[in-house]
Amino acid sequence: MPEPAQSWCGLAMKVASSWCARAAAFTARFKAVTPFQRDTYVMTLMLCVAATALLIAPAAFHRVVYRRRLKRHLVQMASRLALAGLALLLLAIISALLLTLNVVTGTAPTLILAGGALLWFVTWWFVVPLSSRIRHHASVPPLDVDEESHSRPSVR
Repeated sequence: MPEPAQSWCGLAMKVASSWCARAAAFTARFKAVTPFQRDTYVMTLMLCVAATALLIAPAAFHRVVYRRRLKRHLVQMASRLALAGLALLLLAIISALLLTLNVVTGTAPTLILAGGALLWFVTWWFVVPLSSRIRHHASVPPLDVDEESHSRPSVR
């Protein structure tokens, strides 16, 4: 598997292990949580599951379409799946932060801190790359993903 796919799988495995490690629902203290905390906990788990599926999906997709002359489609789908997975991972991280901060600090600080974290992630994961893409769009031709090209790293 090429290095980018390996790094995506590594990230997805870390996400998977982090949500699997969240066994708080099986502790005695979990019965004392508020409905908001319980709902946030469930939402966090579901977002982690969904993010894990989308972040691992490019590797599975690659295995299914390997050597079928679908490289351009593979690259486009892998990009879309990875972006969707990152968006869900972002929501899962913020949701976990929201839950943890709510237990520790209360509602007002939780909303401020989680909102700040959300803004921080959105800025670095989406705004900066998109502004760079827009700024450099006119000067850089799009990368042509050639099925038969051996001079560029292949997605296999």
